[in-house]
Amino acid sequence: MFNNLMKKITKEKLVEKTKLLKGEVLENIEKNKKKFLITSLSVFMVLCITVCAVFSNGINALVSSRENDEIYQSEITYQVDEDIVYEIVKDDFDHSGVEAFGVYIDDEFFAAVENADQLDFLLNGMVILKKNNLRAESSLIQEKIFYVSGKYNKEDIIDYKDFKSLILAQQDDVVSYKVKTKDTLDSVSQIFNVPGEEILALNSLTAPEEVKPGTVLKIKLKESVINIKSVSTQDYDVEVPYSVTQQPNDDMYVGEENYIVKGENGIINHIDKVEFVNDTEVVREKISETVKKEVVNEVVEVGTKEAGVPTNNFIWPVPAISNITSGFGPRWGTVHQGIDIANGSYGSTIVASDGGVVTCASNTNNGYGIHVIIDHGNGYQTLYGHASQVFVSVGEQVAQGEPIAAIGNTGNSTGPHLHFEIIENFVKVNPLGYL
Repeated sequence: MFNNLMKKITKEKLVEKTKLLKGEVLENIEKNKKKFLITSLSVFMVLCITVCAVFSNGINALVSSRENDEIYQSEITYQVDEDIVYEIVKDDFDHSGVEAFGVYIDDEFFAAVENADQLDFLLNGMVILKKNNLRAESSLIQEKIFYVSGKYNKEDIIDYKDFKSLILAQQDDVVSYKVKTKDTLDSVSQIFNVPGEEILALNSLTAPEEVKPGTVLKIKLKESVINIKSVSTQDYDVEVPYSVTQQPNDDMYVGEENYIVKGENGIINHIDKVEFVNDTEVVREKISETVKKEVVNEVVEVGTKEAGVPTNNFIWPVPAISNITSGFGPRWGTVHQGIDIANGSYGSTIVASDGGVVTCASNTNNGYGIHVIIDHGNGYQTLYGHASQVFVSVGEQVAQGEPIAAIGNTGNSTGPHLHFEIIENFVKVNPLGYL
């Protein structure tokens, strides 16, 4: 692919150029206006293109490539006039300096390094790591980066470790930067996009003139030096919660529920195209939404009848037993003031004949044994005697039909049964006239 990119620049013409003096080079540039294809390092496998010419310092160089590398064409290819390249790099050469590679980020001289392979390895690694971490289809360095080989002032050359620390630094990191020979406070501020006054303050400096070549500055970054744009396709499911519709039921007590339709959450599959800069999501484009499971909305009946509120109608207190063994009235030379319900079934459930408040739930010595009394609040009370155990406590509000005790044989009793009374305005009456 590299050969296709470089067809317009032949090695022979470039070799010929290296034989020209400065004036001839510039004249030739002016006449031909050939285009250099300076390919960004924003590629999956980065290709280093070394761009040089014969400048005033007498540097000889060629446009070269590593032809054996496996490469992929960048999505961004910069076309730069030769005279523009010359203007970018001319002031950074030092004919008495040290051979190195000048690194340019967005057309600004950043630093010089001795080994371009290490730089390739570093930038490739950053791109590949980001691509893998985000599971991205593509990851590209956003900045325009190219190298220029030549001789540089030794003060402008930094070792790989320091270069790596600068390139890998993230927002809010504090980095160390060695001031280059032609740096000023303004140029350093521009390189890192950090206000000059902040750089001075962090380094306990008071004037721009104190920023001198060779000085090592601490700089707190506001953004990364190198930013990687990644694009990934995200495939994920989202649960859609069901809604609940309540239907009031006057025949049910508050707290009681009856599900007509049980709710089920739905599932929607989303496919999005997501763009990141470094690890920050910047753009999300919805590609598709597919319903994998429909929502089933819930419908439930809820009781509205208040517990403890009388209905003014009494119900049979032992649903499982209908046999009366002793009625209301004269018995054994006295008056039996209730009815006995039994069939020999010990432990059968006793329910509240109507709603009300429990005023007694205990064992007394008055012949009733373990018994419950409910005040219905409308002039009526009911009594449930000879129980084996109670399920309620004094002060508790109970609803009509709610279990309150179990049939037993406590107190003055000749066998397991319920002694049931209805009391109207403190007068005991025959329950059969009210059930």
